[in-house]
Amino acid sequence: MFNDVDRLPIVVEMILAASDEERESALNRLKDIQRKDFKEIFTAMKGKPVTVRLLDPPIHEFLPTEDVLRDEVEHLQKLKGTVSGVTDLFSSLRLLNADLKMAERSAEPFTMAGVELIEKAIEKRSNA
Repeated sequence: MFNDVDRLPIVVEMILAASDEERESALNRLKDIQRKDFKEIFTAMKGKPVTVRLLDPPIHEFLPTEDVLRDEVEHLQKLKGTVSGVTDLFSSLRLLNADLKMAERSAEPFTMAGVELIEKAIEKRSNA
């Protein structure tokens, strides 16, 4: 039920939550998913009895391995370097542009907000 591709990240978020608020948010999303699942089960069974088994799998079944985390952090660090490099390149090209009005109108493809977002992801994955 919780190992689905779209659900597992929410479970991991709930397990690794840094605050009660973060954990509560993840649990609320999982609760909505579970309600929908049970509604579908009971609808499909059309009033027939249903046995719900409560299982308590080990926590490591929901968490990524150390190798996976290392690969994700490495990928995010490379992404951060790429974003920073493209931003620097674009800024340099804008400086070299003879038409300053055109340079002012040209939006940068990336901003520091994007780099900060990647840094937050790196920090979150590094602390997992």
